[in-house]
Amino acid sequence: MSLIKHLEEKIDTLLQAYEQATSELESLRKDVELLRAEGMQKDLQISALYEEMGNRDRAVEALHNRIAEVLKTSAQDKDK
Repeated sequence: MSLIKHLEEKIDTLLQAYEQATSELESLRKDVELLRAEGMQKDLQISALYEEMGNRDRAVEALHNRIAEVLKTSAQDKDK
């Protein structure tokens, strides 16, 4: 086998490895983009859940205050 033929085979092997690595890298980049998008979606869901929890906490607090007010008024009416 001639030296040139041997070098051509080595170059072909290296090119194939390079193309495979490039393809794998592109696939990994797409995976990263997908994971980032999923992460952003999860962040939005978490934010919405925190907002919902805050709304519920305020509603419970308002209900508690209303009940306390009614009990206070009721106690004052009994004292009269």
